[in-house]
Amino acid sequence: MDSGRPAGLSNNEPYAHIKNTLTELETIHQNRQRAELKVTRKLKHPGDLHRGAVWHRRVEVVQSTTSFLQRLLNLFTTEGRKQRRQEQEAAALFRGQLWELLQTEQAPHSLKERIIKDVGNGVLPFLKKSERKTILSSKDTILSSTKERKIIREAAGFLKAELSGLLSRLPGVTLEDSREVLIAYYQLIILSPELLPEGHKAHEAICKLEKHFRDTRQSEGFTELTKTITLSVLHNIRKNLSPAGYQQLTARVGHILSYPYSRRDRALQNALNLIIDNEMSIQGHPRELISADDLTLLKESYRGLLSGTTGLFRIEEDLKTDVSAVARKISRLPSELRTLDLARVEKDFQQYESLRSTLSAENQNQSQEFKELDARCKVYRGLIAQGRAALLKIQLNQGRRWELNLLLQGIETTAVWGTDSEHNEQMFKKLLDLAQLRGPQVDLAQLDWIIAQNNEANSHPNVAIEGAGPTGLMLAFTQFQEGANVSVFEKRSTEYNRVQVVRLDPKWLDMLKFYLGEHYYDMFGQDGKGVIRTDGFGEMAGEIATHRLEEALNHRLAELMSRNYEHISQRDDPQKTRLERLAAYEMTRVEANEQGYTVKATYHPENDPSPFANGKKEPPAGYQKPEATLTRPVDLVICAGGKNSQIRKKYMGNRAVSATRSYGVCSWEGPKDQPLQNDRLDTFPDFRGMVVLDQQFQQFFQEQMTFQMERIEGLSADERQLLSRQTRQQSSGVRHLKASTLGRALQTRCFENKNLVYIGMEIPEAFNQFCQKVQKKLAVLPVPELDQNGNKRSKADRKAWRDQRAAKVRKALSRAWFQTVAHSYGIDQSLGVTEEKINDSFATVFSLQQHRVRKNVVERRSDSHQVIITAAGDAAASPHFMTASGLTGARENVLHLQNYTGKEWGGKSVFLGRGATIMDILENKQQSTADFVIQRGLIFLIKSRLQRLLDELITLWD
Repeated sequence: MDSGRPAGLSNNEPYAHIKNTLTELETIHQNRQRAELKVTRKLKHPGDLHRGAVWHRRVEVVQSTTSFLQRLLNLFTTEGRKQRRQEQEAAALFRGQLWELLQTEQAPHSLKERIIKDVGNGVLPFLKKSERKTILSSKDTILSSTKERKIIREAAGFLKAELSGLLSRLPGVTLEDSREVLIAYYQLIILSPELLPEGHKAHEAICKLEKHFRDTRQSEGFTELTKTITLSVLHNIRKNLSPAGYQQLTARVGHILSYPYSRRDRALQNALNLIIDNEMSIQGHPRELISADDLTLLKESYRGLLSGTTGLFRIEEDLKTDVSAVARKISRLPSELRTLDLARVEKDFQQYESLRSTLSAENQNQSQEFKELDARCKVYRGLIAQGRAALLKIQLNQGRRWELNLLLQGIETTAVWGTDSEHNEQMFKKLLDLAQLRGPQVDLAQLDWIIAQNNEANSHPNVAIEGAGPTGLMLAFTQFQEGANVSVFEKRSTEYNRVQVVRLDPKWLDMLKFYLGEHYYDMFGQDGKGVIRTDGFGEMAGEIATHRLEEALNHRLAELMSRNYEHISQRDDPQKTRLERLAAYEMTRVEANEQGYTVKATYHPENDPSPFANGKKEPPAGYQKPEATLTRPVDLVICAGGKNSQIRKKYMGNRAVSATRSYGVCSWEGPKDQPLQNDRLDTFPDFRGMVVLDQQFQQFFQEQMTFQMERIEGLSADERQLLSRQTRQQSSGVRHLKASTLGRALQTRCFENKNLVYIGMEIPEAFNQFCQKVQKKLAVLPVPELDQNGNKRSKADRKAWRDQRAAKVRKALSRAWFQTVAHSYGIDQSLGVTEEKINDSFATVFSLQQHRVRKNVVERRSDSHQVIITAAGDAAASPHFMTASGLTGARENVLHLQNYTGKEWGGKSVFLGRGATIMDILENKQQSTADFVIQRGLIFLIKSRLQRLLDELITLWD
């Protein structure tokens, strides 16, 4: 809108001219008289004429003395027509001068307001009706500041340039693709909605985008993105406008929020509601944390209004409560921590490590310098561990609702009874500095702190954990920290091999940074095994292969076990603080006896990682062969081994909560010591991608399918001939598959992790049916009567042969499908993810359905003894791998159970409320977490009405 400053405005003559003209027009209008405009003379600004501006001529206003009869006669005379042309020329020039002035930054604000007021009062009869309407609707924009007008101009230009191109790429548009267009759209909606009137093509385009994301099961993501963008636009405007300009905007916002009806009103209301809703989030993502800017925006927007004050009041009260809790927590930390000189600490740690590596044990005992240094470092370690543990607790509690800087501001300004505000402020800053400390001494401090927490517990319950995946291993740390004797049972060995890439939200990263110590940087450091990158909402998340995460947790647990053994070896009762990880043992039963409850586990020698277990290596003298069955006393059983856990099925039941749909995954993996051919695996700007099954996709899939069929080994000539007929382009099955999928757009979930690319996606039912049809026809073919040794095959052998043959075909078709997906992204060339790099163990199509336990906390009693059985992670509620809810839900289970153990056995005081028990609270929290996990996945598993109709038609056609 801003055309810049015209040269003719180098002095005040045009301004004075417009003011005089307005005065004359206002007088004539007040006297209810008629005015005429005439072009009188040129202004002395030749530069304007050269630029084509409107200020090189002047318009004069005069009172009309022409009667109605004369005007009527002038319609038919030459002189009359000439006079009308002159009047029209003068009116057009005057309109141009008004528009130029209204769009000029240097024009007086008061003069612009006067023009707009005169337009509204009908003082300017020479304006067209559409011009009067545009000026009045653009009032806010005309009167806005320079920076605001610049934002509007750039947003309007970007939307005009990019909108049509974005729509032309549908349905291959991702959430990330639409981000910049949505930003421009909401900038205009908020700052200048008159530029996007009802019926504007931009609104239609946004509706098309919304429908596209709804059809591809991303409606929730689109809604979250639009709200997040609107809020970020508001904050960006606040940063760019002057205080006075922003006050004008918030005044308009406050007025609008009283009557939320327009698109602008709804967008603003959604952004403010997002802040209020974020307070209830359980994830603690950075985009969901309330910041100081958020709180300021709420206060300024709702100033003087009744609507919205309930949410604002609740936020302010909850913030005060959380600030007070943080202040009390850090006020109880040792005062020495506040004055700890971290530079001195790091220097002493370095000197200590240097002396320890150069001095022998005997010299260490004799060196006074080393003894003094050792004593100081021991004090440092204790203080550092306490501080970092306090920070983690804040991050996992108050830090999942508020940005830490907002909590710090609250501590600076809030007086908490019994504490010193200045002391608390300094202590909080010290905790933030402590989070950056690294080194072997810091690493050791955290292990010793966990062991000390276990030793100081009032009692030591026996906890059995089923499963040593990420959830089970994190449970081992947190349960042991609360004082439990922990036994981790895992049917698998410690040779982890799962290459699925998992996403870790920021709270997971906070926990890993504390519990893993230096191993955290092995995963997410500069040259770590995992990566931290930004998703479509601009938020940081960790990505790492599952086996890498399991290896790190398992290694750190081994260090804690070793350190704990050193502590208890000097004690009389080593069983008091038991911590063990039992590989190759599958938990099978929970039984009661006279002493209480025990769990039994069965040994699987084939999974034993020990080199002596299966005769791989000669055992040393005194080697004890693992027992076939192990028992351990137990007070709490935690099933963390997935939904197929025997204990889970027996005690907690299982119920399906969603429809079943076909999904698939595939991973391309380079050698462990050789990454894929790409300098930086950051190809996907968003975790969500789109694949369009167009003709190019189908043609490449046909080529891949033919290629993969030919590569299957061990097939007879008849089998190869059948597969060739069924998968060729002219076959009825292939033609039906192509016809029913052509043009369909599917969402993918894309991961990268060093030498690994991992993609998951929904698979069209037509593809699944095609695979089943091919397998069914293949099953009819006879099986060779004799095996490789010349023996006659049994009925079971023949069935096994058919199953193996069908599995090979299914695997080949899955490989063909996903290699086509890789080709559609172009990463087969850019990353070298060619078909020979596919990991066959993780290239599959499967049926996916969500499950959850019927009751999450089960109590069993026998005489005076009891045992509690519960679940965590996938065993509690199976997530959908296309969402980020899986390990987030598992993390919540871990924290719920940590709190439960601390309160039930650790002697922690807690207010339960009338009639409530600690077990009731655990059940409610576990069920709420399951609700969250299931809800996030339902959108992927509930079929739309159109999809159900298509499925019915396909079934009838078959």
